[in-house]
Amino acid sequence: MENRMILLQALAAILESKPSMDKYQLQKQLKFNGSGDFTTSNINSVLYGNHTVFVRNDRTLPLWSLRKGLSNKSVSLLSSNLQFVNLVFYKGFTPRAWQTEALSAWISQGRKGIIEAVTGTGKSLVGVLAAADAIAREHKVLIIVPGIELQKQWEKLILEHLPSVSWGKFGNGYQSTFNEVDIIISTIHSARRYQMLSEPFKGLLIADEVHGYGTEESRKAFESEFSERLGLTATYERNDNGLEEYVTPFFTPILQHSASKTVIAGCDYARGLHDGILAPFRVGLLGVPFAPDEDELYESLENSLSKKRSDLIYLHGCQAEPFGEFIRDVHQLGQGGHKNYAGTKCARSYLNLFQERKELLANSQFKLRTFRFLIPMINAANKCLVFTGFIDTAMKISEMLNSYNITAVAFSSKLNRAERMNYMNDFKNGKLKALAAPMILDEGIDVPEADLGIILSANHSKRQMIQRMGRIIRKKSDGRPATFFIVYIQNSNEDPHSGAHESFLTEMIDHADELRDFGNSYDAAEFLDWYIDGKLGR
Repeated sequence: MENRMILLQALAAILESKPSMDKYQLQKQLKFNGSGDFTTSNINSVLYGNHTVFVRNDRTLPLWSLRKGLSNKSVSLLSSNLQFVNLVFYKGFTPRAWQTEALSAWISQGRKGIIEAVTGTGKSLVGVLAAADAIAREHKVLIIVPGIELQKQWEKLILEHLPSVSWGKFGNGYQSTFNEVDIIISTIHSARRYQMLSEPFKGLLIADEVHGYGTEESRKAFESEFSERLGLTATYERNDNGLEEYVTPFFTPILQHSASKTVIAGCDYARGLHDGILAPFRVGLLGVPFAPDEDELYESLENSLSKKRSDLIYLHGCQAEPFGEFIRDVHQLGQGGHKNYAGTKCARSYLNLFQERKELLANSQFKLRTFRFLIPMINAANKCLVFTGFIDTAMKISEMLNSYNITAVAFSSKLNRAERMNYMNDFKNGKLKALAAPMILDEGIDVPEADLGIILSANHSKRQMIQRMGRIIRKKSDGRPATFFIVYIQNSNEDPHSGAHESFLTEMIDHADELRDFGNSYDAAEFLDWYIDGKLGR
């Protein structure tokens, strides 16, 4: 940690006086300055891991500079903040470098902000560290979670890392108060119904999966009495304006300096792979056609969506690009209340057509037929997650796998809590080899490690695709690589050759050890050979 901070300050000092330098030039300058014998790997790790400090251009060999308005002096202030952290109550393992760096950045802006780190890199531990520091300063800590599963995960974290701290739960039959304990883990549903913090206590509010709280009801949990505020998320993104309206204002730092920002870059894929936190991975692509009747329906839907998109942009003021901004505007317009009745009607019609197209792509006949060619690969995997768009598809997939003597279940919202826990335990201990699931696996569920992920229904949401990637590329205990296999409909908005899913495919292509496009080849032996070669490191 100390060496990283030294390198951070040394690079900032160089780039303040000589901006636009590549890693080799920086290495040469460091040696000339006598700043230590750092490798280009060390330099890259610090440059890519500190997005609030360094920026790069788009060259193949990037040229780096300090972020606009930043100086070496302010960077030194940023990197020195951890000396003020009191972790006397923390008894866990040594935090990763990115975790302490993100915590330092959060502290430097008045202990307000949202830390963004991809699934599997340990963002929850940053919350534990912040909680330990808060309690040492005689603050109370409220941890807000989406549901019971995450509430239980935080229980384990507190017991493991803060064993001497008093804690309790709120919701699901529990009603702990800060008169009794120092930490309360509450579901969002319960926290928004009651006043959690009152005088004379001071407090820190930690909102896990904070992107999910962008609603009028959920913001009631954001009590102004909590002067310190930390949000945690894999991707700070929604399809509506809920973040801008309800979440961002609460977490935006009041203490402003040149490096302050609401969303603090914690750990992306580049950093996670470089630091050995995430498993290396490969990606396979397989295109399938529409059935003739599906093709005709898809073309009709595309024409209707295109016309309504044009009307929404040019007649009703929706932002054209990026697509995420457009969808947010459409959702907001579709809610009504803007006295633009024609716009609201158009927005709702667009969203209905959008959903119809999504269902058509997810439930394509040839996707299910083609899935049979992937079964030998699934059989060779340690564990497999199959991501579908809908529950019915997940059930068909699990039935098909079971018919080939591969133990599998459809893991969906139709299961009760006890069933979900039992199936997840069976998956963890190997009684189940595969889980087929729609969105319920995207977040808030602690999924045991799997080494093969098959995506039958991709999603345009970068947040959901990053969640799915994180389920597969968590580092494996034996060091084996992970594999993604994406089945898409050719010549549709799923087709990567048409620029589809640019947001998540960019993440994959940039960082994958290999990208293999199988075109429209349906050879089970070829898929199996490719998978085994990667698993054996050949």
